[in-house]
Amino acid sequence: MLQDGYVIESIEEDGFPNGATELLTIEEIREVLEEVRARDVQMFSVSDRCEWTDTMVVATGLSDRHVRGIAEALVFKVNVNL
Repeated sequence: MLQDGYVIESIEEDGFPNGATELLTIEEIREVLEEVRARDVQMFSVSDRCEWTDTMVVATGLSDRHVRGIAEALVFKVNVNL
């Protein structure tokens, strides 16, 4: 469960800035996960089963602290892109 520290800055009702259609690309996600040394990274195509996303990404960490660091790194990257 994400705590208060994991807040993604608000997004306008019109969508993402600069006409973007996604918060992060798969490549950006992969880079962040590599940088923080996430383990067992799996990416699944779910476009035929889900309307709100094309890919599901699952990764593990070595400890609770490591998993929190992974989440913080992803949220930070999203906020940088906004």
